[in-house]
Amino acid sequence: DRAYIVNEGRVLTEGDAEHILQHEQVREVYLGEHFNL
Repeated sequence: DRAYIVNEGRVLTEGDAEHILQHEQVREVYLGEHFNL
């Protein structure tokens, strides 16, 4: 499965869940600085 993460009309990244969770800007924008999994 793939996902596209969009912020303010721009695609930040795309890929599987593992890739997305490792993307620093996605973590900051959507998950917050202190998100742990």
